[in-house]
Amino acid sequence: MGEPMAKILLVDDDDAFRTAAARMIDGLGYEVRAVTGGRDAYAALRADPADLVLLDVYMPEEDGIEVIRRLSTEFPGIRVVVITGGGALAPELTLTLARRLGALATLPKPFTRDELAQTLQRVLGGDLESVDPAPGAQPAPRPRPEPPEGDS
Repeated sequence: MGEPMAKILLVDDDDAFRTAAARMIDGLGYEVRAVTGGRDAYAALRADPADLVLLDVYMPEEDGIEVIRRLSTEFPGIRVVVITGGGALAPELTLTLARRLGALATLPKPFTRDELAQTLQRVLGGDLESVDPAPGAQPAPRPRPEPPEGDS
């Protein structure tokens, strides 16, 4: 018997997108549950923990940024990949903010099956160095070494 399939919780308020993305995830061999928002996501995770949450940012009741904050508190260590197709802020800014709040990867909509597959494989496999940053994102600044004392 092979390895158990990873469980992915898809959170998106757009019915058509959620249905299409769930089919895509299922077709990649993952177990997928799909819900419409944050409240449903928390309940689903309490009932049956997932290995990864694929989360839309722009949702009416509770936006994805708030969901990420709550997930990190209630479900420490949960892996989150954020998806977005736009919104009030530039998508690049939103995706960068999501990364800073704990999302391990970001995918701008629309994404291809291959882009989704590669992102899921990398995040689930722990290969976060190869996950592309949000478009336009800058790498986190690295501390500069202190100059030796006494040098002028």
